[in-house]
Amino acid sequence: MPALPPLKLTSTTKRKHTDMSNYTFATVIIADEYKAAAQADLSEYQFTAPLSADGSAPATHWMSSGAWGNDQLDFIVNEAVWPHVVSFGDSWQEAVAEQGLMPVVEE
Repeated sequence: MPALPPLKLTSTTKRKHTDMSNYTFATVIIADEYKAAAQADLSEYQFTAPLSADGSAPATHWMSSGAWGNDQLDFIVNEAVWPHVVSFGDSWQEAVAEQGLMPVVEE
């Protein structure tokens, strides 16, 4: 197989380098009734992925998954007063399944 040519960076493919040493991949799941409180505490993170037990609306839980600032995770784990589940690692699918939930599929 021939070698691929070097990637040509354009204005749409240039990426700002981010130091990931202060971040951890995690999935945070909250119950619907606590979404507003969690969103108020964590304004830079959005709980936009709806979840429910059978994947149908309405959402009973919400999820945010990805690279979280370690200070934000520390706050959630040690100080947040709203109920939550934090699953460390990059598999949101496993985190959701462990809670008996599924992504809500919009029809």
